Amino acid sequence: MRDDFIPDDISMTTDRRKGINHPSLQYAERVRINLERHKDQLLDRLRDPSLGAEARRQTEQALKEVRQDIATIRYRHDFALLRTMSGKYNKKQI
Repeated sequence: MRDDFIPDDISMTTDRRKGINHPSLQYAERVRINLERHKDQLLDRLRDPSLGAEARRQTEQALKEVRQDIATIRYRHDFALLRTMSGKYNKKQI
């Protein structure tokens, strides 16, 4: 397609902008996905009717903490914080 070509239909245009593909943003996305998976596991556990009162309370507290951590890394992407979150949830199983 020529540079001076103006199409009649917007679907014929090309996007010349490149997406942001910075390694630190990729790492932040991987950590966030890991936290989201952990949050989903906790939500699944809370749906279990056989969960005892103490286990439910602990699961609710862990879910609250995971949600706060997700919100924290959503707005702040420094590497030290991401490494802390990654280490905190990487090996954690419920």
